[in-house]
Amino acid sequence: MAAEKITHPLEIYFRHNLWANLTLFDSCQELNEEQLDYSAEGTFGTIKSTLGHIVYGEERFIFNITSGKQMPDPQRPSPSTPLAVLRERVDTSGEILLSLATSLDGSQIVRVGSGDNSNLIPIEVLLLQAIHHAHEHRTQIESMLGQMGIDPPGLSGWRYFNEKTKEE
Repeated sequence: MAAEKITHPLEIYFRHNLWANLTLFDSCQELNEEQLDYSAEGTFGTIKSTLGHIVYGEERFIFNITSGKQMPDPQRPSPSTPLAVLRERVDTSGEILLSLATSLDGSQIVRVGSGDNSNLIPIEVLLLQAIHHAHEHRTQIESMLGQMGIDPPGLSGWRYFNEKTKEE
């Protein structure tokens, strides 16, 4: 399958985000329960809870950006949610974020939160945070894998570029 031509300045960032999430989830499918329950000082939590947090975070960004039109109010994954279900959810949210990032008007302002805890945020700030949030937590998981002596999958832009140009 040939790599798709990038047609929007933000497209490569959200394509990489989706690829990196799926690559990490696929790598973590190989882990046993003890490894999925591993955590380290300075990280969000266990590997599995961090994967769930990535999923929930992306769904919350979509909910906020679209005022719930493209993603109903997401539910936090439970500790028993299978990784396959989390992977499916992150695949869906990644595709939606890609579509939103490449189609939204940059002047849009979005209400985040509710009641007295709500703020008006420019759309580009939410898109920036969506990328940063996932990257930060993927890096934490890669560090935890390394601490357990497991080679992390390597989610750099270089690897993404090399894999995608081989597909052409």
